[in-house]
Amino acid sequence: MADTKFSQFASGTTTKVGDISVGLRAGVNTQFAFPGTGINDASDNKLLEWVSGGALATNFISFSSALVGVDPTITGTGSGANVGLTLTTKGTGDISLIPATTGVIKAESSVRFKAATAIQTSEVAGNTLLFQAYDTDAPGFITFATLTAGSTPTFSISATSLTLTTPLAVTSGGTGVGTAFTQGSVVFAGPSGIYAQDNAALFYDNANFRLGVNTAAPAQTLDVFGITQSSSFRSNVFSNSAGDTVFICSSPGGVVENSFNFTPSIAGNPPIISLFGSDTNIGMTLQTKATGIFDVQSESVAPISFLSGPGLIHRATFQFANSISTQTIIFPDGNGTVAYVAGGHMSWSTVSGTSQLAAVNSGYVIGNGALTTVTLPAVAAIGSIVAIEGLGLGGWVLTAGAGQTIKIGTSTTSVAGTLSSVASSDNVYVTCIVANTTWRVSTTNSTGLTVI
Repeated sequence: MADTKFSQFASGTTTKVGDISVGLRAGVNTQFAFPGTGINDASDNKLLEWVSGGALATNFISFSSALVGVDPTITGTGSGANVGLTLTTKGTGDISLIPATTGVIKAESSVRFKAATAIQTSEVAGNTLLFQAYDTDAPGFITFATLTAGSTPTFSISATSLTLTTPLAVTSGGTGVGTAFTQGSVVFAGPSGIYAQDNAALFYDNANFRLGVNTAAPAQTLDVFGITQSSSFRSNVFSNSAGDTVFICSSPGGVVENSFNFTPSIAGNPPIISLFGSDTNIGMTLQTKATGIFDVQSESVAPISFLSGPGLIHRATFQFANSISTQTIIFPDGNGTVAYVAGGHMSWSTVSGTSQLAAVNSGYVIGNGALTTVTLPAVAAIGSIVAIEGLGLGGWVLTAGAGQTIKIGTSTTSVAGTLSSVASSDNVYVTCIVANTTWRVSTTNSTGLTVI
């Protein structure tokens, strides 16, 4: 078959390439328009198809051969100032760039990928595949994904150095800061949402599982240094800095209605331990273990004050003891003071008869079923105490001796007068306030004693 010029092909047909070369004769048809829509092979199957961009299309594809050792190129060019090159697949087909053996796919300027799903590398026979950003002028590269058969993709850097001149913003998944956080830092959102740390204020000791607030060296599971304030705090055991148990909170079971209230105070006033709850009247029980003693102490010679209630309820033995004989215990009902009895305490006994001559610093439990009379001692020093606890059904009468009177509130008995119980369970504690002659009710539990 003889050589054929392109100009001899009829318009609208395809150019057939068989086992002979098709080209231009020197000096003839150096400019021409391709007829048809493409080039077919010897079996009449299409090898290449082209589509015109229209009468005004001035950008085109340039194919350039090259010398030995130089790569041929496919270039987007034309009259436009900036001409890109678009490779488009059909349907869900892929664009595959496959270098031979150890070759790499390189980009020497800006390359953009636009994909509906993802940009992927394909595994071939279990080989390690790299998807890298590579600069031939730099000593290394960034590997975005390294994948070996059966392994997990990773991110790695192979370069002498990598510098982030602008930290990745929080909105882009970064920290917003260009420095590393200290080990143990509890990271929080600072101004403008940028990640921040303050180890002196908040620190976690991962080796010992401890969290420190206002300390970077927590000694306990939760170590709070300084004054803390909380409207609600739950803990069963409270310990000191040495780990020793200070006090334990126990639950009575069921619904708890009554509780303690610890109230601090300003300078010059004592803090208060009070009670609150749903009950109208709430008492307080301080209970020792086994035969232990409940010990109330005051520094120096300051008095111990009982600031509420009409008085003290005697249970078994109520003993006041202190090495300072001038210490006093003050009852705030306006009825005076009970002086400390040096080297002694009140002795108690049960009265089974109907009369009893009282001794100083003594208490009597009235056990008779009939009315029982207790007479004050004729000789008594200031601060001496006589107490009566009603038990028997007959009640009791406290009688002043000759020349003696008993004061109760704003009232006073007659000379050698009496105080009588209204209920058999009434009690009374009287204190000598003028030696031998005058006594005053310090406390009583009664709906109202009878004064004569």
